[in-house]
Amino acid sequence: MTARHERTAYEKPAIPKDVTGILGAFPAETEFLLSQVQQKKEVVILQVHFTQGLLMGRPVVIAQSGIGKVNAAFTTTLMLDHFNPRRLFLPVSREPSTPGYRPATW
Repeated sequence: MTARHERTAYEKPAIPKDVTGILGAFPAETEFLLSQVQQKKEVVILQVHFTQGLLMGRPVVIAQSGIGKVNAAFTTTLMLDHFNPRRLFLPVSREPSTPGYRPATW
């Protein structure tokens, strides 16, 4: 007789409609916003921590990706797949250190 491993279906978090996603690279970009979130609920997906709640009465999900485009892409993909935000904000904590540098506008 072989041992059978039962799989439990992954249950996606309850997601309110019209949620806003906020993704920061490091704590300085998210800590103030996290301190303002009410009705917090922590969700961990593949070792990435997401905080759901209300910010100024509006549903949000906030995550910290870590520095780098691969980390940002990974965390953004998880956020889009699991929370389906209608909009996504990427806060920036400071100006670039290169004189004369201007970020591209889309």
